[in-house]
Amino acid sequence: MQEFTQLFDKILRLDNFFYEDRKYKILEIINSKPADISRTIKKELPKCLQISVQTFSNWLNANKTDILEIPSLKLAIIAKSLNVSIEALINVEVPSFNFSLPANKLKNEIISKSGLTI
Repeated sequence: MQEFTQLFDKILRLDNFFYEDRKYKILEIINSKPADISRTIKKELPKCLQISVQTFSNWLNANKTDILEIPSLKLAIIAKSLNVSIEALINVEVPSFNFSLPANKLKNEIISKSGLTI
């Protein structure tokens, strides 16, 4: 009986928690609002985005390993609706690139790769 209770508790928690496994933080942000506002957002936002409730649910519950991506314009609308930045909605680490090579070194690398001479 205790094993069943632990399993049942885990299933309940999977529905509401484990935000760190999701690709987007949208559900976490929505659930952090008061219950009546949260319900309204979940009902009205798909209409504003002109998508089905099922598509919206898929976006909210997308796993980090899923290939599913929210189109950028829709992501911008969601961010603006929730009063957060687009970066606040993304729950995966975005790689950064360092382009701070000294100007001469960068210039020389470009010239050598292009095969041009000065």
